[in-house]
Amino acid sequence: FVEIILQSISNYSKPKNNTSPYLLFVGHWSSPAVCLALTHLGCGGAKKSKYGLATDDILIQMKILAPDTQITRKDTAIYRDKGNGTKVHYYIYPEFEIHVNEVAPHTEQEWHHHEKIEEVLMVNKGELTTRWLKDGKPKEDLAKVGDVIRVGSSIHTFANNTDSLVNFTVFRYIPDGIDKHETIKNDRYTDKVNMELK
Repeated sequence: FVEIILQSISNYSKPKNNTSPYLLFVGHWSSPAVCLALTHLGCGGAKKSKYGLATDDILIQMKILAPDTQITRKDTAIYRDKGNGTKVHYYIYPEFEIHVNEVAPHTEQEWHHHEKIEEVLMVNKGELTTRWLKDGKPKEDLAKVGDVIRVGSSIHTFANNTDSLVNFTVFRYIPDGIDKHETIKNDRYTDKVNMELK
């Protein structure tokens, strides 16, 4: 299997600046496969394998973006009434999740924490009381419309202490410790599109 992957790397690589091969893989299988293949190439070294690749020159771009624009309708989302005053629409994707939460007046979620996922919230409507433990001591703050909450690994909970519904969106993913700020900031390219219908 590794041999097949290495052959694929060699076959699909293209020169970049006349020196570095540019490798493009399509498919969810590529991440572990490429890692395994690069291990056999000798990661971190300039020595070329029999496939003519030097690992110091390899640039790998995992092509995992959806091939087309997609709209997920609200009526296709997974809906759950959690029984604690919170109702949720779950939008589930392979590498991240988006939840839209509606919290009833004068209700509170259970205290909990996350060990692997990053959870980021944005308040869309109302005022959300945010509670967490810091050095074992309870902290509390009020998040209003437009505020973003990043809970990290803290033990936390959310409450609606008002007389109105609170609505907030949750973005959940698994961070890998790599700073992607520059990529996220600059990954936008202008396209010329002819919208004339024939």
